[in-house]
Amino acid sequence: MTSNSNNNENILVVDDAVDTLDIVQRNLTAQNYNVLTTSCVEKAIEILDKESIDLVITDLKMPRVSGLDLVRHVHENCKETEVMMITGYATPAGAVEAIKSGAQEYLSKPFTDEELFVAVAKVLEKLRARKATQKPYSASKYGIIGSSDAMHKVYHYIDKVAKTTATVFISGESGTGKELVARAIHYSSRRASAPFVCVNCSGIPEALLESELFGHVKGAFSGAYETRAGFFQTADGGTIFLDEIGDTSLAMQAKLLRVLQEKEIYMVG
Repeated sequence: MTSNSNNNENILVVDDAVDTLDIVQRNLTAQNYNVLTTSCVEKAIEILDKESIDLVITDLKMPRVSGLDLVRHVHENCKETEVMMITGYATPAGAVEAIKSGAQEYLSKPFTDEELFVAVAKVLEKLRARKATQKPYSASKYGIIGSSDAMHKVYHYIDKVAKTTATVFISGESGTGKELVARAIHYSSRRASAPFVCVNCSGIPEALLESELFGHVKGAFSGAYETRAGFFQTADGGTIFLDEIGDTSLAMQAKLLRVLQEKEIYMVG
């Protein structure tokens, strides 16, 4: 097969056999694919978290974590990535399990260069066709402008965490849009009709922060008490976004941790 100068897809090859990694990398690089390699599944998952990968080619049998586990991980977490499995222990049952887990192709070792090229081209053609028919994320859906691979990954995570009730940690430099992401998660969730409360923790004096967050009670011992709701109570049933939480004191962070763990607050006083 002749080299195609138009190939620009990123391929990750995972195999604990160094010779196989070297041969596959050399052959695919000659076809002008961008090829990354690793000998273990754990490292492959790290690469997938950092890089935009179009195709994962993985061996079946590897130490500690198997190739099937990697196939399942990609199928569940990397919607823009296809998987192809290679193995020296080919069986009909193994092929069926691989396909059921999310692999698009299944190659038995040893295979020829031509068989590798044809299988890779076939899987990538499926990926291109799928991307062409997919409806792109709409910026208006989230109020966020951005269509790069990195932003599509952010949109994917927004969709994923919006379906849960888990506490979400959003990290990033000031001005990168953490509040936009928090709002997108809230309004994509079942809590969208409830309040979204944004609290700039660094903008409230430390002496007042606990009272503002948890509310306070006056005159509790005189019998003529009155209460003032805090931000957590205001956001009940919805979402509270604690911005710049790292700027609060360690004592305040410990109290916040307990609230996030126990889902209970104690009003000041």
